[in-house]
Amino acid sequence: MSEISKMKLAKTYGKHAVRVLGNRIKFSRKGWFEIVEPLPTVEAFQDIQKSAFTQPIDSVIEGAKGELESLRDELQEWYDNLPEQFQSGSKGDELQEAIDALESSLNSELDVPEWLNAVLVFAVPGDGNSRSDRGGQAAYELRQASERLDELLEEGAKLPEGLTLDADKRGEIEQLRDDLSNAADEADGVNFPGMY
Repeated sequence: MSEISKMKLAKTYGKHAVRVLGNRIKFSRKGWFEIVEPLPTVEAFQDIQKSAFTQPIDSVIEGAKGELESLRDELQEWYDNLPEQFQSGSKGDELQEAIDALESSLNSELDVPEWLNAVLVFAVPGDGNSRSDRGGQAAYELRQASERLDELLEEGAKLPEGLTLDADKRGEIEQLRDDLSNAADEADGVNFPGMY
């Protein structure tokens, strides 16, 4: 049985190699994996990765909204636990600005009509844990959903099976696309305060 290092996997396939190839490799020891099934070509890996990270549009949007809500709640808790003199100082102001910006991104109407649930969105997951990374990932996912809707509106676009677009539905897609884009811009604009 042959082995491959985590570093070699990442160099060949990218940072999500272990996650995407999970059924073809098995952890053997620190930094090394046993190859259980033949590994794909780089081109084939791209297709596998696209399939692994493609979800219904409502799942992508709900995940991004959930992350932004979580970030808002974390910052609100931080603000609420600050001593009063710090709440009215520069740290409190920074926190309140970030909370307001997150709230603004969440105020957009981002509900997906049920008839759009067949639309799939490709969004590569983030790997950062900082608040800034998490907020940036949520903005990226909202933007991916917005761009996918934009593709549906193009002349001759391939629509998911069973989906037809009349003028009303096109209008709903345009509105949701714009709301997603605006929410992504708001989320990208959040300045997350540092601890000090």
